[in-house]
Amino acid sequence: MASDPLIWLNLGNVLGKLQQYVHAIGAYDKTIALGANEPLIWYNRGNALTKLGRYEEAVQSYDRLLKIKPDDSEGWYGRGYALYELERYQDALASYDRSLELQPGKPDTWNNRGNVLEKLLDYSQAISSYEQGLSIQSNKYEAWDNRGYTLARLGRYQEAISSLERLLQIKPDHANAYYNRAYCYGAMGNIKSALKNLQRAIELNSAYREAAKTDPDLARIREHQAFKQLVGEMPKLVGIS
Repeated sequence: MASDPLIWLNLGNVLGKLQQYVHAIGAYDKTIALGANEPLIWYNRGNALTKLGRYEEAVQSYDRLLKIKPDDSEGWYGRGYALYELERYQDALASYDRSLELQPGKPDTWNNRGNVLEKLLDYSQAISSYEQGLSIQSNKYEAWDNRGYTLARLGRYQEAISSLERLLQIKPDHANAYYNRAYCYGAMGNIKSALKNLQRAIELNSAYREAAKTDPDLARIREHQAFKQLVGEMPKLVGIS
């Protein structure tokens, strides 16, 4: 076993599936040390590093893969994801664009590309990217969520709410959709609906209680008594009807 790189590669793959990513990387490194240089080794190693949040090393691993196999769309995709997490948005966009040149039918890539464009404040292009992905996979709820939030950033609140409603038809317990609807309704001056949606978001995920306290998107409703009750800044007296 010690001198057979294929066995080490297979071991790394098994360890990766078991979410033992540190040990998986060790197995891939042993495979490489034994002289193996297959694209799959570098790809799987990059994925394991990404799972551990070791994004710089992941990019280096994907780069080694792409040096061997420059037309590997999944390698460009993984590289784009790691670069996004490193906040290297222009580089991430270039990686996703290259991945889409090679594999234009992958909705996850369109969605992630939209997320990059949103970070770059190119909201119109971000929406186009989400919509392209949704034209391929219309039930991808994350894309409806991202599209809704980005429409809201453009002040297109009613369209944003419609997008979030499409999401909730697919995944009715998605807390972030209610949170983003709270943002939209608050921006439109519909305080009651904003508070009801925020309440539902907190019921589904209590982390939103803390997030809401400082989120600038909720500035329009922050001074209302019911808001302060929801986030625990004052005793809760009555429910929101």
